[in-house]
Amino acid sequence: MSRIRKVEIENFRGIQNLSWLPSNGINCLIGPGDSGKSTVLDAIDYCLGARRNLQMADADFHNLDVDTPIQTTLTMGALDDALKSMDSYGMFLRGFTKETGVVEDEPEKDAETVLTLRLNVEGDLEPSWSLVSERAEAQGLTRNLSWADRARLAPTRIGAFADLNLGWRRGSVLNRLSEERADASAAIVKAAREARAAFGDDAKEQLSDALKIVTDTAKYLGIPVGDEVKAMLDAHSVSVSGGTISLHNEAGIPLKGLGIGSTRLLIAGLQRMAAQSSSIILIDELEHGLEPHRIMRLLDSLGAKEADEPLQALKRTLSATEIQFNVHNGP
Repeated sequence: MSRIRKVEIENFRGIQNLSWLPSNGINCLIGPGDSGKSTVLDAIDYCLGARRNLQMADADFHNLDVDTPIQTTLTMGALDDALKSMDSYGMFLRGFTKETGVVEDEPEKDAETVLTLRLNVEGDLEPSWSLVSERAEAQGLTRNLSWADRARLAPTRIGAFADLNLGWRRGSVLNRLSEERADASAAIVKAAREARAAFGDDAKEQLSDALKIVTDTAKYLGIPVGDEVKAMLDAHSVSVSGGTISLHNEAGIPLKGLGIGSTRLLIAGLQRMAAQSSSIILIDELEHGLEPHRIMRLLDSLGAKEADEPLQALKRTLSATEIQFNVHNGP
């Protein structure tokens, strides 16, 4: 169950420079509107999320300074054996000292073994992801996390589009609950064939004049269409996508129709169940759509009362008792 040990953000939107050491469990980003809370979550999501492409704009650069690159650097600890493999990442393994927050290029005896991932965006707006290691760079070596490892480390985001996690889409928390996968292709193909045949019978009556004209024209031009052309559903009009299979209630009503609060609460609970494969969750505006008693239930589902934190939660809120990170904003 990997954890983010250190967050470093430079020149991204309202943040000129940020350095933050989040704790293992629940972390609150606290402050008024437009103070940079969402920017921190976006930076983490963009850097660690399982995405191959990222759309950036000049407005994403601090004070529109496109000559200074955007950099988000995340140091990841609590690595599993695969991420500490010398064959895969040996030259990129580093050491982290919790007491000082210092990351050193050579793993030390008393330091935690970590990997540091960096997202860099230059003025050409092309994002690049790479692992950080001075000794590897000195030898001309560069590499990124493998796609499988990125998918395992990717955080679940509970925000405006949280209901995407209620279907078996790419990156959905549902894919992390088990290794089971359903194939809807056969059922959809069968249904499409039956629908095409049924529609063709109806269309023969509804479009009889047009069909006769097409048939006569084709025959006149010597185009082989048989005795008559038919209007049927296009054989390619039914497609199967990652969101074809989604959750429904007992009555068959899609769970995407749930209220905002219920959706966020359910996804948080599912993320807890998937913690063995993905243990980082990002929550936009904790209190949005939730009554106080349901906020407490959500926090419980994240393991707020447990000594051995099952999840590392990074969430933003408008009010709380203390600010746990400092942002240095430029002029």
